[in-house]
Amino acid sequence: FRGRAISFEPAFPGSVASRPIGRKGGKRNFFFYSRPNQERNLFWRGAAALAEAVDRRVLDPDEWDFYWVGRGTPALKLPGGIQPNRIEGLSWSEYQSLVSDMDAALVLMDTPHPSYPPLDLASAGVAVLTNRHLNKHDLSNYSKNIVMCELSQHDLLAGIGEVVKLAKNEALRAENLKSDGICRSWAESLRPSILRLCEHFGSRG
Repeated sequence: FRGRAISFEPAFPGSVASRPIGRKGGKRNFFFYSRPNQERNLFWRGAAALAEAVDRRVLDPDEWDFYWVGRGTPALKLPGGIQPNRIEGLSWSEYQSLVSDMDAALVLMDTPHPSYPPLDLASAGVAVLTNRHLNKHDLSNYSKNIVMCELSQHDLLAGIGEVVKLAKNEALRAENLKSDGICRSWAESLRPSILRLCEHFGSRG
């Protein structure tokens, strides 16, 4: 199957990749991929880690606004009575616009594939924390703006600290964006698969 299968990886061509990194004053924005009805997204594990990060001022609410993005997110409060902005039902262009305004993100996905959101965010220069799982242990070939950690509370808290540090280093984020390996052209992404399909069906007359 490995020798015969034809596959491709998606492209991320959104205009967000061309937006400048950084902001003129004000708080930074933290994105949490919040889908409590999808078990693979480990909502409660992520929410607990963010709550501890706020409580310990790893994420200082005086410096950060919080955006929890996903259908069915409950109206929870972080320590200190902080109410995250709950976002759902976005169109693709609205989602891209939101992503382009983020500085850091937590995206948990209990699967062996990276999933789309870490690459959506990294393609815009956002510092992203996601989790390791089986063979998914290093995504730096896509972007050095993607930080990975294990799923223990201790490791998630340390990972949040690391991604916050990266988010504040806007020059490094911009350099990582410039040198990333994320494909932004569907023509480029699909070309090898289409050529192989043409060869396959062409050889059968």
